[in-house]
Amino acid sequence: MRTAVGHPGNVVSAQTKEYKVKAAYLYNFTRYVSGMDSSNGAGGGAFVIGVLGENPFGNALTKIAASKTAQGKPIRIQEFASFADYNSCDILFVSGQVSDEVMSAIVRQTDRQPVLVVAESPGFCELGRTINFQQRPDGRLGIEINIDAVGRRQLVVDAKLMKLATIVRDAE
Repeated sequence: MRTAVGHPGNVVSAQTKEYKVKAAYLYNFTRYVSGMDSSNGAGGGAFVIGVLGENPFGNALTKIAASKTAQGKPIRIQEFASFADYNSCDILFVSGQVSDEVMSAIVRQTDRQPVLVVAESPGFCELGRTINFQQRPDGRLGIEINIDAVGRRQLVVDAKLMKLATIVRDAE
């Protein structure tokens, strides 16, 4: 019996690449989803991308924020160590480390707010959340969009983004 041992750096490199791609998706959501609005003062005139839980992006989101704008506004990255720290934002990325209990609290608090909640947890969209990253059968990164959750938040998703996504609805 042979056991192959990969170099640990390869795993880190693959994760880094994955989160660079996810960071690019988050930025592109600013171009293909409209109706997000953290204008209650929390954004200070910026388009706010929040990260709840451990930030897996490294400096990928910070680089995007430094070089691009979103919907005509500068981008600000806001990290929330816990949901108790959460303040309004335009896009909220929920790290895969966040518990199901906290996920449910997020849905309850943001359900009718114009915030795009994005996660990376299997089954996330069927439970009333808006967008979830998923692994496609071919190994590439894909997204699921819950059109019921998008509608409750009064967000509008461009047809180009809808074509790339797996469309789901709330579980009955």
